[in-house]
Amino acid sequence: MAGVHYEPDVEEAGPSNVPQEDTPQPTRLGPKGKERQRDETEGEEFDVTNPQHREDCLATVSRDDNEALLAELEDKVAKEYPKATRQDRKLKAYQALVDHFMDIANERTEFGWKFHNHIKRLTDRIDEYDALVARLREKEQLAQVEVTKWKTKWADLHASREESPDALRGNHREDSMAPSTLTVENLLGRQRLVRIKDPAPFTGKDDYLIEDWTFDMRNKLTQNSSEFDNEALKVAYTARLVAGEARDFIRDGLQPDSVAPIVEVEQIFKILQQAYGKSKEMVKQEAKEDYRKLKQRDKPFPAFWADFTRLATKLGKSPDDQYDDMLDKMNIELLKSLGDKKFDSTRDLAEWCMEQENRLLLIKNRQNRENQQAGAIRRRVAPGPQRTSRPRDVPVAVRPTFSRPREPPRRENENKADKSDDP
Repeated sequence: MAGVHYEPDVEEAGPSNVPQEDTPQPTRLGPKGKERQRDETEGEEFDVTNPQHREDCLATVSRDDNEALLAELEDKVAKEYPKATRQDRKLKAYQALVDHFMDIANERTEFGWKFHNHIKRLTDRIDEYDALVARLREKEQLAQVEVTKWKTKWADLHASREESPDALRGNHREDSMAPSTLTVENLLGRQRLVRIKDPAPFTGKDDYLIEDWTFDMRNKLTQNSSEFDNEALKVAYTARLVAGEARDFIRDGLQPDSVAPIVEVEQIFKILQQAYGKSKEMVKQEAKEDYRKLKQRDKPFPAFWADFTRLATKLGKSPDDQYDDMLDKMNIELLKSLGDKKFDSTRDLAEWCMEQENRLLLIKNRQNRENQQAGAIRRRVAPGPQRTSRPRDVPVAVRPTFSRPREPPRRENENKADKSDDP
């Protein structure tokens, strides 16, 4: 063992008389933990969250302590085995010291695993705290938007009251019997604000297309512009409605120390359009293919007309082309009903088709009802097997039957005479 000087004694050599069992236990110099005390009780178990336990675990054993422990072990061996030689006592003491340090090494390995698990739990807790901080920041931004909205509304109400104080006093005198109604009207103002519902968050995974989400966001920011006084509020509100993987595209631009910061809401729309949108050429090619495959068939005409106008507008079809294509794509029943009729525009043709489809549907439903009623009547009056009734006094005619007459029975004597005549 390092730090311990051993000088072999020159006393008698020979076989050792010290038994190999019952190695004396040294005084504990390692880290504190669960151990036996003098009062036969166990000490406190090692707790990685206890600062004192961590300090004791990391404490080192000096060279002087090792030499003192070795001397103590030699004295214990000498008391237990007085007949043993000095060399045997030293070997026994060294063996006990090695076992002691092996126990300390095993305990420190176990403590190391506890430290590892403790650090892992702390790391997971840090991730949870980071997510919590991010949510709190989003709530803070939303709260700032709400505060700005109410400040603006309060300023507008205050300005309206300063503009017409006499009118408000007159209204108060006239409506003194209903003070609650007057208060609500004064607080909300004469022109009520219609608040548009917040669009759903855009994640880039569901069926919510980036074009639709951008349209809804622009509509919200434009119609409720009183809630967003500056561009910073618009950016904060729009960023709050970007979630999932889509947020990764704008996260760097929203950082305070970003190289390319996002200062306008249109930058967010442009970044997400580049990531999730389609090019104009691809959109036009898909529209051409959908327009080529579009046929009414069994689809209701209003639904067919909606798809037709959407694709024709996207492709920039002329009115004449739309009229001809409409005739080519409508179903056979409407085309037969149309005959030689001509209309001034495609919209007039579409309106006639809607009315005609309703008429054909009414005729078809009426025919179905009449057929069902006729079938029920036929089943109800279907003829059954005919029954003939006759008076009870009239005799029933019986069909005569003809059969071969039977021979009269012959007597026994005649039978015997016939048998005797036989040769």
